[in-house]
Amino acid sequence: MTVEKRPPDAPLWVGMTSDGDFRIDISDSDIRHAKVSWLTAWESDVTNVRVSALYEEYAGLVRAQAQQIAEDFRAGEASTLG
Repeated sequence: MTVEKRPPDAPLWVGMTSDGDFRIDISDSDIRHAKVSWLTAWESDVTNVRVSALYEEYAGLVRAQAQQIAEDFRAGEASTLG
């Protein structure tokens, strides 16, 4: 599987793999911004529903990036094995 490389400054960049599948590339910066948004809301007078929604967004990005890293690792391992 070949993945288009993310432009360095692109937020939540969507690329296409050589298989024709779409891939969303999540950066550390995306996660950092989501975390700051969640913590800022948590410390303010925003409703608990909004704080919970921001936390779920943050946690979802962390899980998605972990999956992305695992896929990249597996793709790298497969290419070295032949």
